[in-house]
Amino acid sequence: MKRHSTGFTLIELMTVVVIIGLLAAMAIPNYRDYFSRARIAEAFSLVAPVRQAVADYFAYFGRFPGNNSVAGLIAAADIDGRTVTAMEVGNGAIHIGMLLENKPHTLSLRPAVAMEYPPPEIIAWVCGYAAPPEGMQAYGNNRTDIEPTLLPPQCQNGTVPSP
Repeated sequence: MKRHSTGFTLIELMTVVVIIGLLAAMAIPNYRDYFSRARIAEAFSLVAPVRQAVADYFAYFGRFPGNNSVAGLIAAADIDGRTVTAMEVGNGAIHIGMLLENKPHTLSLRPAVAMEYPPPEIIAWVCGYAAPPEGMQAYGNNRTDIEPTLLPPQCQNGTVPSP
């Protein structure tokens, strides 16, 4: 009597399960980092009008606004998006509050201008942990608490292009 093979053996099934487990163990952390980076990128699309308001205030008054209302913006909590929970202006710096992996985090963009007098109209925006460009002074405090590897390339390089 001949036996016909009608399925997979237990060893073959266990091998497939182990391979899938290994692939998942490698892919999930990379996916989480990618997902967090995508959420941080949303902040840059929402911050453009706020940066413009701060730059306009500086151009008109020669100093940076102390808060949202002085800059002519709505309340910090009212500037929000899918990930962004608030955008607060503090002494020129823009502090972007966001939820990453269900935890609150902050990313700061600080304006930097040349230290010569009179200062030029050009503002460089210093992102996160970066230092201001040589010959420029950054204003406001840096409250960034996001892991540096999750920051977008423009933050890792230092300054963010003006809007």
